[in-house]
Amino acid sequence: MQNNTEAVRTLKDMGYPMSNIRKALPRLTGIQIKEVVKKIGYSRQLVTLTLQGRRDTKGPQEKIARVFDIPRELLFEDIIEKKDRKLIEKIQNKENIKSFFNEQIKEDRPD
Repeated sequence: MQNNTEAVRTLKDMGYPMSNIRKALPRLTGIQIKEVVKKIGYSRQLVTLTLQGRRDTKGPQEKIARVFDIPRELLFEDIIEKKDRKLIEKIQNKENIKSFFNEQIKEDRPD
């Protein structure tokens, strides 16, 4: 795990986007996509979409990361952060809507 993890961290620290690092993983590690597909039992399409960041489900991410011997939290860090930001925005929007309606109710109440 050390070598692949260190390589990914180094590339990330050098400023390479995680999407480019994931794209280069087969060449960097010598593990081809068809090998990943065979080891984890998912379709080639799902593996490719997950590596591209177009699928953000935890299960495939974990299995793919395991094959490349890199922690999921590092390999898909940008996708996880984006998903977390969206969730936070959603929660904030719900709170804003709730506050708005609570204010409207207060204004509509007779004293």
